[in-house]
Amino acid sequence: MSELLLDWFTRRRESQVLKMLRENAERAVMIASEFNDSVNSKAKNEVARHADVLHKYDDEADRARKKIEGELTKGQLPPKIREDLLHLTRRMDATMFHCKDASRDVEILTQAPVKIPEGLWSYYRKLSAKLLECVSAMRKMILSLIQAKTEETEQNIIQVEKLEHEVDVLYSSTKLGFSKYDQTVPTSVFLNLYDLLKEIEEAADSCEYIADQARMILIRGQ
Repeated sequence: MSELLLDWFTRRRESQVLKMLRENAERAVMIASEFNDSVNSKAKNEVARHADVLHKYDDEADRARKKIEGELTKGQLPPKIREDLLHLTRRMDATMFHCKDASRDVEILTQAPVKIPEGLWSYYRKLSAKLLECVSAMRKMILSLIQAKTEETEQNIIQVEKLEHEVDVLYSSTKLGFSKYDQTVPTSVFLNLYDLLKEIEEAADSCEYIADQARMILIRGQ
């Protein structure tokens, strides 16, 4: 990364923005972890507790996003870099939002009129675990970016993209797996399962968009 971009990133106000970005990246991992725990929970009260914790984290993330946006309007970063950081911040917020909504879908499914077959639910266990990996890789990428570690950031971008692709593969195999259970699972439950599937996909897609923004920042900093 260029010395010019590193200089921008180490100014007082920009440093404050990057500190909040780092904290939000940490919060994203906590949210993805809570969601993964929710998918693997057995008891309804545990699922509800995870959903409540996720909602609290998401509220914190939303407040942090607004603070970051406000700080970015006051700093000295070039307009394009500022715009990239704004998009990155909003996509990170979207990742957490989709995890929160996915957790609510899990809570709804615990109240389904029939027990969801373990073979079907196992797809979601794999998806939630892979999403956690993807969000964790995104966090690692953000940390290397704000530390101006160009090569490490490039490697982390590739890792995020790889994990997002793996989520896409699991997404497709899950949809194909629906047909095995169409005689035992009611349509209304399948609709909720599909909503959950889409939220997971959207969360992973947002991680990929964040990686795209990180790449743009690296390019502009050359």
